[in-house]
Amino acid sequence: MSQTSPSPGADTILAQEELLASAPGPGPAEDGPLLAVVDGRGRVSRWTELRDAGHWSDVLALHSQATSPHPAARRVRQLVEGTERVDLEAVLRALAETEGARTVRVDSGGALNGALLAADLLDEVSLLVHPCLAGPGEGHMWHGASGRSGAVLELVANESLRDGLVWLRYRLRR
Repeated sequence: MSQTSPSPGADTILAQEELLASAPGPGPAEDGPLLAVVDGRGRVSRWTELRDAGHWSDVLALHSQATSPHPAARRVRQLVEGTERVDLEAVLRALAETEGARTVRVDSGGALNGALLAADLLDEVSLLVHPCLAGPGEGHMWHGASGRSGAVLELVANESLRDGLVWLRYRLRR
């Protein structure tokens, strides 16, 4: 079974671009999945570093017709679907047809996940809670000054409650 995974939005990739610049690049993972990035505004710039990160077999930029053209020096395969915005339903169809994708895992934030939910394009939702507090940045700040940005958390307990609710408790690791 072919798998296209993950499929993040540009914000998810942009948050990691600085790290990619200095990370060792072993090259594409021969048997790895394809990384398809929804980049409707053409903001992602480190395509080569993404490809060479050692996790994916290749990278694919998902654009709309309105996406600014990439400079000729920046070589990345692209899939253009949609006029003003990336047409997510058409992208999923095209990934199945052109890449043989049968499963698409989306590792992204609220914008892309919300758009997929609104378009009724998801079969399953899986949530990962990372054991750390996000630092001050675009939209990642506690109300007020927490003083604990980037703090690592230690799992204290987890409990399954009625109606599928899961209660996770973390302690700040000192």
